[in-house]
Amino acid sequence: MLTTNIVQPMTQIVNQKDIFPYGDIAVVNSVKELSEAKTKDEIILQAEKWKPYRSLAAYFLWHYYLNKENEISCDLCNGCIGKRQINHW
Repeated sequence: MLTTNIVQPMTQIVNQKDIFPYGDIAVVNSVKELSEAKTKDEIILQAEKWKPYRSLAAYFLWHYYLNKENEISCDLCNGCIGKRQINHW
């Protein structure tokens, strides 16, 4: 179940201009699933391509992971189906 403890750090990351949470399991697993990057070095190289929007990329990867796991529903995506509804803003 998604908790405030998880939402708060991601909110702080998104408020920054160019931060990528390489240690966030949800973000890393999403990168591995959606790209050819599989190792830590490959993920770092992939994330470099997203500069200066790595925070935004992390946000969307995190959202993808949670939506895929049916953990959240949000007002940002029309297609979200999940257990909890959150407001991103």
